[in-house]
Amino acid sequence: MLETLRKNKAYSFLTVLKRFGKGNNGFLSFPKEGWTLAIDVPSIGENLLNTLNNLDQELEESGGRIYLAKDIRQSPKTFKNTYKLFEKWKKLKIEMDPDLKFFSDISN
Repeated sequence: MLETLRKNKAYSFLTVLKRFGKGNNGFLSFPKEGWTLAIDVPSIGENLLNTLNNLDQELEESGGRIYLAKDIRQSPKTFKNTYKLFEKWKKLKIEMDPDLKFFSDISN
């Protein structure tokens, strides 16, 4: 991933690698056992979005996911493919909130 960003001149000004222990059973919980890589890059235009979309595909294929609270640009496809418990959460949400009164800005 870092090599792809470098090739596209999207140089990271902050990169953090952390190891997570055992994850939890939260429907939309981000942490799971393994590594997390946070990469902050400046916005350099449309090419960056294309690069990030390509990296999302690589992330999906490797079994990773994007931290929902820190990224607003992932596609619905990427989200649904990486948060495997989403449909289960959605079903429970509809049961608990049939009038859809509770939502977050991220869901719009």
